[in-house]
Amino acid sequence: MQPRAAARKMIRGRARISIEEGPAIFGKLVDISQFGICILFENIIASQKMCVIDAELMQGGKRITFTVHAISIYSILVSDQGFRVGFNFGPLDSTTEKIIHDLMT
Repeated sequence: MQPRAAARKMIRGRARISIEEGPAIFGKLVDISQFGICILFENIIASQKMCVIDAELMQGGKRITFTVHAISIYSILVSDQGFRVGFNFGPLDSTTEKIIHDLMT
């Protein structure tokens, strides 16, 4: 597990996650770091769940998409907005690593 103490960057976009054979769940991107991502969902997501995250956002007028394997680490209720869920990334391929690096700069 990598720490989320790494620098984070606020991002806005959409996320779709698939958790262990369950139906897709949709959320809003909150922030990203080199090691993980935070997504806002309507419902709580249990920690330690393996999932696949499909993310889509706009940056500099360009549509950016990437897919990562991740594990849920925490879920925090945010007033009436829903739950902020933190994920740690699994191993990244070089293309996704570059996308995340570019988002961080």
